[in-house]
Amino acid sequence: MNDLLSPAEKNEVETRNCCADIKANFLQVGRLLYASFINAYWSVCGHASFSEYLESLGVASRSWLSRLVQLSACIDTQILTEADVIEMGVTNAVLLLPAAKSGNLDGDLIEVAKSGSSRELREALGHKQIENDRDFYVDCPHCGFNIVGVKYVRKETK
Repeated sequence: MNDLLSPAEKNEVETRNCCADIKANFLQVGRLLYASFINAYWSVCGHASFSEYLESLGVASRSWLSRLVQLSACIDTQILTEADVIEMGVTNAVLLLPAAKSGNLDGDLIEVAKSGSSRELREALGHKQIENDRDFYVDCPHCGFNIVGVKYVRKETK
């Protein structure tokens, strides 16, 4: 039966099947969505816009699926390799998208993304990190646990 489907219809069927287990297939979903975007398969399948198509999938937010498309574009243009993205994980790969788009992505940032935490990558990208103030703490009234780095602020009612 799949032989009777057009390339656009095949793409949509495969995309919906992969979206069922999106966490395991995030790169494959990204590739399929990228192909749909580049070839305008979404319009052939009757969707008014690519954004509307992404929302119709119903598995994740439109912005998150758009990031998968951008990751696939980076892999397609050889800014990143598929092996790098798998090694660093989707969170760190998405954090690299602005640097890749601006042309500031270098091997050092890729290595930090692969070997470090998201926090370390944010620092390497120049994001301001706000430390919790150790002088503030809250004692949980239920269990007595001391939560350091937070401040209890009582709202005043008028």
